[in-house]
Amino acid sequence: MLYAIGDLSEPKLFRTAAGEWTANIDDAEQMEIEDAVDKLAELSNEEKVMIVCEVPKMHEAMYADMESRFDALGERLREQEIFLEYEIGEGDETTWKISFERSGVVLVLKLQDPDAFEVHDL
Repeated sequence: MLYAIGDLSEPKLFRTAAGEWTANIDDAEQMEIEDAVDKLAELSNEEKVMIVCEVPKMHEAMYADMESRFDALGERLREQEIFLEYEIGEGDETTWKISFERSGVVLVLKLQDPDAFEVHDL
């Protein structure tokens, strides 16, 4: 797991390696826990109240991309009266659960790597 420094007063801001603040956690400096704690101690003199935040294994943009692909597939399945439900990033973020209502199929995918995903059209 990787960690970043976040601004407690602005929960959506994260510190970059250049010392700037960004709203995108994907752009934040990502460190091992020991390095993040050391960096937090080093920055303790700043006016901001900062915390160590866990960085999601998958980038936020990847979630949006996967959701748009599943939503498109869901539209096509609904035309056949099959209803698609999904949970992406359940638990450790590498487990996806996909249920096809009325067909009785539940598919659980366990990724080897959070960056290794593809969704193909039927």
